[in-house]
Amino acid sequence: AEGLPVLSADGQKLREAITNLLICAADNIQDETGTIALQTALENNGGSIIITVCDSGKLLDPDTQTALLTPFERCRTMLGVGLEVPLAKQVAEDHGGQLHIGCAGGQNELRLVLPIQP
Repeated sequence: AEGLPVLSADGQKLREAITNLLICAADNIQDETGTIALQTALENNGGSIIITVCDSGKLLDPDTQTALLTPFERCRTMLGVGLEVPLAKQVAEDHGGQLHIGCAGGQNELRLVLPIQP
């Protein structure tokens, strides 16, 4: 839309990062009924875009959050190979951003924070 800031990014890598976060969210739900949400927002007066993937699965404790960042770390029965979160983190960093893992409002959150280039 007109007037919205534009994110300059490698579209394929960004798509893969978001897909990897969605796979992680599906892993968190496992075989239970649950929800996965994909949200976007502007932060820092439009200086950053936030892409958040939330899931209603079992809340990730701090040790599991750290383990998810370790390549090939298998935390539980997983759909992925253990590279999904580390690769998403690498994409965020390659674009000058960050990946945050945490829990809020009774949900797991994986947030890509990407700066918007002026």
